[in-house]
Amino acid sequence: MVRQIPSQKINWTEECNSTNDLAREFLNNNECNDVVVFAAHKQISGRGQGSNKWCSDDYKNITCSIIIKPVNILMHEQFYISMITSLAARELLLLHNITSTIKWPNDIYVNNNKIGGILIEHNIIGSYVTNSIIGIGFNINQSTFPDTIPNPTSLYNELKNTFNVEEELSILVNFFNKWLTLLNSGEKEMIYNEYLRSLFGFNEWRNFKADNTVFSGKITNVETNGEIKIIDKKNNTNGYFFKEIEFII
Repeated sequence: MVRQIPSQKINWTEECNSTNDLAREFLNNNECNDVVVFAAHKQISGRGQGSNKWCSDDYKNITCSIIIKPVNILMHEQFYISMITSLAARELLLLHNITSTIKWPNDIYVNNNKIGGILIEHNIIGSYVTNSIIGIGFNINQSTFPDTIPNPTSLYNELKNTFNVEEELSILVNFFNKWLTLLNSGEKEMIYNEYLRSLFGFNEWRNFKADNTVFSGKITNVETNGEIKIIDKKNNTNGYFFKEIEFII
């Protein structure tokens, strides 16, 4: 059974396969002109980027999907949706005095450890993004993780304290609404600059792997379509999309 928190439009369910599935079903049957959130205490088939799965202990973490109808976002500007979601997650951590970075394209890192991830599906008509489903996994109270996850952390592991997951999601949605309002108001340059300031490894020499070759490079830019620009030691700049390049941390 799904219950709603009207002031936040957060629809909580005890268990589902994926909150993105709930959001997709909602969009198939409803006209959505506002922010709507689906959240689950237990997600059976949570997805990460590509073929990855999102592993989360029941009742301990945020697993949710946010439906939005952005204003005048062109197809080649769709990465702004990822930017504002990542910045909202950073702001939640700052509220707890935790400094974090955004590892391109949209993982949230505390030091070198991943605390959250984002998966976004866009619906596009013509040249515009008509609506987006933003899946968020955010580790709150989980203290141990499967060995297959290389570098996880959580609010609990960082602060040695437990938190109310529903309250943390409510705060996250408030921050997200703030950034979405800025985006819909045309504050794209400010959002873009803040994203770059928050970017893991930005303007730093790091090791990357592309085409089975490891090389030293520096992130110089991220385009609004999500393409990352990296300059190498030979002063060559190349662009990469998701799965075309890998950070060597």
